[in-house]
Amino acid sequence: MLTKIRQDKIDISFYHFQDEEEIRLINEALREYKKTMPNPKEYKNAQNAAFKPEFPLINSTDQAMRYALLSHNGFMVHASAIVYDGQGILFSAPSGTGKTTHTKLWEAAYESSFILNDDSPIIRFMEDGKAYACGSPWAGVSGEGRNVMVPLKAIVFLQQGEKNEISRLQTIQALQWLLGSVNRPVEKGLMDKLFTLIHLLLSDTPCYLLKCRPDRDAVETVKNELFCND
Repeated sequence: MLTKIRQDKIDISFYHFQDEEEIRLINEALREYKKTMPNPKEYKNAQNAAFKPEFPLINSTDQAMRYALLSHNGFMVHASAIVYDGQGILFSAPSGTGKTTHTKLWEAAYESSFILNDDSPIIRFMEDGKAYACGSPWAGVSGEGRNVMVPLKAIVFLQQGEKNEISRLQTIQALQWLLGSVNRPVEKGLMDKLFTLIHLLLSDTPCYLLKCRPDRDAVETVKNELFCND
């Protein structure tokens, strides 16, 4: 898959290679390209990169989708998303923290709840200027997700703790947490667009830090904070 980023559009071309030597060379090039990405795990030895960031070669559809979404006022977040009372809540944390465990607890606690996406939900701004949580085809190991869109109620960042307690984050704190949960593009124009969308998100969507145990009381702690004053 070859992706060209232009000012007003993104061109995606698909190629099918069968020659094993060609495939080996392409994979080597992809590994070198990934070293130019913002992720510290990928930008080591960037001086040996085979492709310039403004002309990336992308080897998976979800990466291409992340670029294309920005042109439609949307971006993906590494999170597990639940729908409760017709509204979406994103639970974000590093892998292994317990995102899926927490959303499963919501499903067990409330029959009307369901998992919107268990790995890469989309946040998208529509014509009304509001943020919506949307499903995506990439739902992690569990594969749980639905192709629906609901208003985004809040983003909750998870941290394992000895007791359940939730606190609302200030904008700069929320930004620090959120930047660890999104893929940042290397092209300046798209990076500017991402930060514009993040600014809109944080100006209107509350973000919280939940220190919690994997139990039903953690669900009640979040529910009471988000919905009891509605």
